[in-house]
Amino acid sequence: MGADAAGRRTLLMVNLASIMLCRSAVQAACYPLAAYAAARYDRARVVAAGAFLWAAATFLVAVSDSFAQVAVARGMNGIGLALVTPAIQSLVADYTDDKTRGSAFGWLQLTGNLGSLIGGLFAIMLASTTFMGIASWRIAFHAVALISVIVGILVRLYAEDPHFRNVGKGKQLFCKPV
Repeated sequence: MGADAAGRRTLLMVNLASIMLCRSAVQAACYPLAAYAAARYDRARVVAAGAFLWAAATFLVAVSDSFAQVAVARGMNGIGLALVTPAIQSLVADYTDDKTRGSAFGWLQLTGNLGSLIGGLFAIMLASTTFMGIASWRIAFHAVALISVIVGILVRLYAEDPHFRNVGKGKQLFCKPV
C-alpha cells in the first residue's frame, strides 16, 4: 500500500472522528433538555419528534457537499438522538415490572445494536458504488432517513405514554418533578 493510499485512509479516519465528535458533543449537551422534555411531556411524542429530527438531519447528510455541512447535520442528528434515548428508556421502565425490566432493556440494547450493525454493513457495501449516477452512500443515508420518518409516524400513531392515557388532546400533564 503506497503513501497515497495511506494518506487517504488517514484523512478518512480523521474526518470520521471529527464528524462523530460533532454529533457526540451536541448529543451530550442536549441530554439535559431531552431529560426535561421526557419528564414533562408525552414521551411518545418526544420520541416521534426526535425520530423526525433525526430523519431530517440524516437527509441533510445525504445532500451535503462539504465537511462543514455534514458536521452541522450530524450535530442535528445528535439532538434527535438525545431526545429519543432517555424517553425510550423511561417508557421501557414504565411498561415493565421489576422482574422483566432487565430483559426488556437487554432486548432494547440488542435491537439497537443490530440496527447499527445492519445499517453499517449496508452503508459499507454501498460506499464505493453508484446508482443512476448517485453515490450509493447518499442513497444509504436517504434510506435511513426514510426509515426514521416511518418509525416516527408509527410511534406518533401507536405509541402511548402511560402518564398521558387519560389526558385530553393537546393537554400536557406535569406528572413528575424534574
